[in-house]
Amino acid sequence: DFSLRIGDPAYDFSYLDRYGKEFVDTVISNYPLSISDETFLLRRRFYAARLGFSFLSQAMEKDKKKIPMIVEQIHEYIKEH
Repeated sequence: DFSLRIGDPAYDFSYLDRYGKEFVDTVISNYPLSISDETFLLRRRFYAARLGFSFLSQAMEKDKKKIPMIVEQIHEYIKEH
């Protein structure tokens, strides 16, 4: 568990998108649970999609000048997925 806590392993894999699709596909293909757990990939995508909104929420509270950049990143993520 990459976060040093027990939870859904798909959540830990949600952070890998920043390294590109080829990297994500390679890592996941070597992770046995991604094959045996029918909803693993769907949950991983859900957690990855929510990251942008989490960053947006933080920016709204702490650093409003980052909002346009984060909104653009969310739009790009939606277009790609």
